[in-house]
Amino acid sequence: MAKAKKIVMRREYTNADVKELRAHSKAKTPVAKIAKLTKRTEASLRQKAIKLGIRLGHQSLGPLLIRYKRNQVAKRNLI
Repeated sequence: MAKAKKIVMRREYTNADVKELRAHSKAKTPVAKIAKLTKRTEASLRQKAIKLGIRLGHQSLGPLLIRYKRNQVAKRNLI
């Protein structure tokens, strides 16, 4: 017998939710942990963070930082 489909319940973000998300962002709490605490999916949290213009978890600049450093080394070699 097939399992019953899970019903998707959408919840809007309240001001308290946004405040909590900003606090977790500042504390660099991992996204998986925030998801369990807030009972929301990681994707939902990431999308909200993008709309708010904040970072989540331990994200660094990643590729941008690597490209910047590579350019700095290239400039030094030309001088």
